[in-house]
Amino acid sequence: MQTSALGFLPKTVNLGSSKPTCISDLQILFESLLQTQSMDSKLLWLKELAFWMAQSNSQVPVKFRVNDSKESHLRFLLKALNDFPTARKFFVQLVCDCLTQTQAMSLFALSGLNPHSLFGAFSEQVTQQDLNQDPNREKQLGEVLLAIFPSKDYAVWLTKLPAELMVEILQLVYFIEEDLEPAQLNPWKVVRLDLIESMSVVSAKILATAFSGAMEIEESQLKLRASPFLTLEHSCEALHHALKEGDRVAFESLSTLAQATLLQLNLCRAHANSTAKSLTQKSHFYQMRSKSQWGYMKALLDRLEGIVTLLVPQNDLISIPNVLAFVANLLESALNEQHWWRRTQYSYNVHPAPTQSVHAQAEELSVEQEPSPF
Repeated sequence: MQTSALGFLPKTVNLGSSKPTCISDLQILFESLLQTQSMDSKLLWLKELAFWMAQSNSQVPVKFRVNDSKESHLRFLLKALNDFPTARKFFVQLVCDCLTQTQAMSLFALSGLNPHSLFGAFSEQVTQQDLNQDPNREKQLGEVLLAIFPSKDYAVWLTKLPAELMVEILQLVYFIEEDLEPAQLNPWKVVRLDLIESMSVVSAKILATAFSGAMEIEESQLKLRASPFLTLEHSCEALHHALKEGDRVAFESLSTLAQATLLQLNLCRAHANSTAKSLTQKSHFYQMRSKSQWGYMKALLDRLEGIVTLLVPQNDLISIPNVLAFVANLLESALNEQHWWRRTQYSYNVHPAPTQSVHAQAEELSVEQEPSPF
């Protein structure tokens, strides 16, 4: 019996037409995985995998079928990867490359957190330049996320995945120490470092927003030193320092710092909510500003809460619902920005701005029409 290069699925004439399309297509996918070298080709491969997962449920072998077709395909994929070590090795290497060769901070700290949606894409690009990004990681982790989950349906789908299925996924792509080369850095440690730095960026955004615009706090209402937003920033700084110390800080100390940060975060959320309500009692102008600022502040606080919860989970155990909720939030934010950017590009192409040459030509014509002083 002849086998594929990956030792993945048997190639026999007997299986021929009786072999479900799901199996043959997955075999072709993994054969093509051998040829992926650049990051662009890896992103394309992930898009093809997402397309494969969205195919009809009838193509999946019966014993793997559930009501949701994407979940059926996922179950079959996990089974195949667990049964064929070579295929698993190449897939894990793909995951490692996607995590170590992409920037993650812009996804964690910027995606969906732009205060002015009208200039969101521009401010996003400018802010990315201010982050301490690795020039060797040109692609964004958000591109990987959008390649795997190309629509908003996936954001809802992720939160509804069975817990036992998520355990299998974590065992495959998270606990991968045995699949790494001796000199290879665990990619999740790279992501964790980006997550730690993103916490500082988001907390700084919260402090800046709290004392600007419609959310600013008057001196007579709350003294600066007693502000929960300032205390939150100090808590985040302490937690950031402890997390950077790594294993030299006991989990109990990290847990205490994280709980203090979450407590201050809830105080900030309550205060921002009360401030927004008080502003709505003023003019229509203040109502609009407070609604916009409160929505932005809420998004910042929610993102910070998700980051802290992931960095320091309760009882030092990964919470699957928290992971799914965080990824779903990132996905929805990335999809919204992608949609906004495409709409902006379309509007620009339909109504292009006048070029400089047109203006210059108009000025030349006007000069020619004026009488010469000589």
